[in-house]
Amino acid sequence: MKRVLVLLVGGALVLGSALPVLAQPPAPSVTFSGAMRTIGITSDNLRDYQNSDKNPLTSRDSEARILQRFRLFTTIESADKKVRAQWGLEIGDVTYGAGGGSNGAEFNCPGAAPVVNPTVAVPGTIATVTPGTVGGGTRVGPGAGGCVGADGVNVETKRLFLRFEVPGVPGLALTTGIQGFSFLNNAIGPVFADDGSGIKLNWKGDPVDVEAYWVKVSEGNVFNADDVDMWAVKVGANVTKDVRLTLEGMVIDERNLAGQSFGDTFWIGATVSANIGTINLDGGFVYGQRAHAAAGAPGQTFDESGYGANLTARIPVGPLNVAVSGFYTSGDDTRPAGGPSGGALTKDSDRLPLPVAGDSWGSVPYIGEFIMGAITLEQFGVGTATDENPAGLYGLGAAVTYAVTPDLAVGGGVAYIGATDAAGPFGDSAFEIDAGIRYQIYPNLWLKAVGGYILPDKGDDAWAAGFITQFDF
Repeated sequence: MKRVLVLLVGGALVLGSALPVLAQPPAPSVTFSGAMRTIGITSDNLRDYQNSDKNPLTSRDSEARILQRFRLFTTIESADKKVRAQWGLEIGDVTYGAGGGSNGAEFNCPGAAPVVNPTVAVPGTIATVTPGTVGGGTRVGPGAGGCVGADGVNVETKRLFLRFEVPGVPGLALTTGIQGFSFLNNAIGPVFADDGSGIKLNWKGDPVDVEAYWVKVSEGNVFNADDVDMWAVKVGANVTKDVRLTLEGMVIDERNLAGQSFGDTFWIGATVSANIGTINLDGGFVYGQRAHAAAGAPGQTFDESGYGANLTARIPVGPLNVAVSGFYTSGDDTRPAGGPSGGALTKDSDRLPLPVAGDSWGSVPYIGEFIMGAITLEQFGVGTATDENPAGLYGLGAAVTYAVTPDLAVGGGVAYIGATDAAGPFGDSAFEIDAGIRYQIYPNLWLKAVGGYILPDKGDDAWAAGFITQFDF
């Protein structure tokens, strides 16, 4: 009897200690992902389409550089997949030889400890060299650490958000924090896409889905109502299994600009994606209006308003993949093509305004790569006036790619880019001829290379070439 009682008591103790463990929810999962990439690029005459021998001081834009980036994303997800948090860190883009290092002050590497030049007698004279220093500066920042010594404080937060399904509303999810946002995104690129701090709401039904978000663009003075906020809504519909349509609108509330009211700066548009047999079509339309300060008239504003459209077709022809792409944006005879979308105006402008200059429509592989932003190089571009900035431009081009092996593809294309109204940096128009390869070295490691030659309407010919290697994990 005593043995039975001992067994019962022991079993109760074991069961009692196990019940709290059994009652705990399943542990969340933790996963890691990211990429390591290296980009190299070289070009000549691409910024001003002028040979440097014409004016070595103002026309010297021959350049070559290599840079690298590392991203690591840590994702924590609940066992039921209803809650997810993500932290993404980034190191880069670190440009070789730039951004500060612990040594190399004699080569003017920023951030290096200053080197004091001792007084040195000049042979054959009684003169001496005046003591001085070289180097100095900082090696702290997102792209720091590329100089000799490679000591940069350069870790930045790229993503930091929490996403969860809203209880009681099937298909509804809320995301808060630093995350990616986009507006009117299709094959030629978005009108706007970037990371920011905000709140996003997504609802997915069948066949309709909705996305709405708010982004705090700029806080300004925390004690004043001078903030800049971005608001956007997208309604998407799978019209048929082969046709998808989106209708989208965006308002940027620029309270940092005197006299502004909500709705003065806005964009509306639509995208369509359709499969017609083996042909894929992607198109988009946008109309925008943006208020700018009036030059020399404090408190007054002028409007920059215009429109744009694009269409891209992808057509398989036997072993070849053919792409044809074209776009048009309105321009203004007083404002050059490309260039910044901001700045004071002297009158109303008809040029298409952009939410963020240099962060808009880009290119299709091998079609105007270096004029429009180098999509093969992950839209790295070369910082030209027309890099991801189509305002006041139009273009048409075609490209062909061919898979030599399952791991190697080659391609090439030609594009004609013109100025809608006022001339661009290349004059009224330019032709660009591109060629490149893509090689899958290993399942997670690939290499892409592209080169382009540009024949401008005015000035001298330009060229550019680059490569990118990326390890995805």
